[in-house]
Amino acid sequence: MSQKSTKSDTTKSNWPLVVLTSSIMGICFGVSFYKSHVYEPQIIRGQFLFQRFVMLKVFFGAMGIGALIFSALSSMKARAFDQVRTLWRPTSLTRSWSSGPVLGGVLLGMGMSLSGACPGMVWIALGTGTSNSLLTIAGGVLGASAYGVYADAIQERLLNRGPM
Repeated sequence: MSQKSTKSDTTKSNWPLVVLTSSIMGICFGVSFYKSHVYEPQIIRGQFLFQRFVMLKVFFGAMGIGALIFSALSSMKARAFDQVRTLWRPTSLTRSWSSGPVLGGVLLGMGMSLSGACPGMVWIALGTGTSNSLLTIAGGVLGASAYGVYADAIQERLLNRGPM
């Protein structure tokens, strides 16, 4: 049996574990955002006006926990993490730091401040009955569709420019 089919068979046999862990993480994600109220438009807009820092605290906490988990996993599975780093290196060396993160961050920030919603929390906002959450979802679908139509031009003109 080849190495490729072995990995595929292992993945297929582990699907219940993948579904279970994904569900648990999704529940933790949703409950933490619901309890912290970071899905509310006034919290999101307050963060952009430097008046409320709840969102910043929640995200820094999540980043810290994520860093600890990645650190623990990378020490347990060092070889697998090195393989992922090796695969990512060519992409990181050929992408411009200004075209992707800066332009993307500006567009994301503008959308969040205008709508008072965060893409990662829009389903929580919808579930809690937050006003205009359906419009935010529609805007996300429209933006994703526009990217799908113009993906080749964006790739050529912005992403493949090399490091700046």
